[in-house]
Amino acid sequence: MTSTDTAHQPNREFMHHVSDGCACAVCGSDTRPLAMQVLQRSYARDASLPKGFLVTAMSVDAMRGVFPVCDQCAPLCPTCGLPAASAAVLKFKKAMKAQYGKAVCPQHGASDTLSTRLKAIFSRALKFGRN
Repeated sequence: MTSTDTAHQPNREFMHHVSDGCACAVCGSDTRPLAMQVLQRSYARDASLPKGFLVTAMSVDAMRGVFPVCDQCAPLCPTCGLPAASAAVLKFKKAMKAQYGKAVCPQHGASDTLSTRLKAIFSRALKFGRN
């Protein structure tokens, strides 16, 4: 990739790519393109690592890495072209206590904060008193 390509498509490195020997941490698919920077986490160096976690950096006392996510679990946002966090990714994120990385759509990555809380409040309010 030339510097011109990078200048015209700055998010290209964050998009899904085919990766041999790697599977989606959410659904387990090993045939779909993967985005590597959607979910990230750090673990103590002596901790047992969960299935699907890829170590990207190590220090004396910790390991940093990512959970690869396929294009079905995190489809591309039609607006910005970055992977969008789906409900399955959000559930996995919470279960693994991971954080969003650089490659998640800023609009869809915030879906586990205010908008989700508002939806929950309104759904409870509308169901309140119904049998």
